[in-house]
Amino acid sequence: MPAIVVLGKKEFVLGFELAGIKDTITATEEDLKQKAEQALGDKTTGILVMHKNDVSSLPLRIQEKFDNSVTPVTVSVTEDKMPDEGLRKQIQKAIGVDVWNK
Repeated sequence: MPAIVVLGKKEFVLGFELAGIKDTITATEEDLKQKAEQALGDKTTGILVMHKNDVSSLPLRIQEKFDNSVTPVTVSVTEDKMPDEGLRKQIQKAIGVDVWNK
């Protein structure tokens, strides 16, 4: 079964660990790029979760890889209310179907 992996700063991954997610990767600002590339290339990662600010701090090439990745499915999380269009794209990418399409 593909793993759900959470990658980010210690404060971010802690909440997921408390929720029972076992595969977490703690990263500092210095090694975030390297760890993100590794997680995106890991065949055992089914879903990669990162904070939106961490994704935004990555080089553009890695941001694009994150945004366009099919395997693993990638999810960026933020405290802000997610606009419907962003949620729509994430669901469509995750399941391959546009659930809002009529």
